[in-house]
Order: sequence, then structure tokens, then C-alpha cells
Amino acid sequence: MNDKLTLRIDKDLIDRAKAYARDKDTSVSSLVASFFNVLPETGTKLEPSARVRALRGVIKGVGTDHDDYIEYLAKKYE
Repeated sequence: MNDKLTLRIDKDLIDRAKAYARDKDTSVSSLVASFFNVLPETGTKLEPSARVRALRGVIKGVGTDHDDYIEYLAKKYE
């Protein structure tokens, strides 16, 4: 059963989504539903993809750790 969902999104983003959907011969509703379908169930721990796991440890000796990454994100999203 389909139900209605109201979202408040920036007009420019809506326009981009509509153009993308039109280009892909689908609807914005289908795009949103596709996104929601890939969300994990509540409480599910996300595991990295095979590609990400393969890259783990590629750059050894860089001297960064989890705290460095958290600091990077904090600066990025200030």
C-alpha cells in the first residue's frame, strides 16, 4: 500500500531531482523510495563494502587515527 509523505526541501534541489527523474524516465517518488529501500533496518550495524574493506590499510604510516578523522569532519562541517 502506498502512503503520502510530505518533505520540505530546497527548491533548487527539487528542480534537480525532477530533472534527474525525467532524464531517467522515473518519478521523484520512485527515487526517494529507492533511497529509502537501501537504508538499513533500525539497529543494524553498517558494514563497509568489499571495495572499502579492500582499501583499508592502503596508506600505512600516515599517522592518522579515528580522532584525526573526527577533527577533520568537525572542521569540514563548521
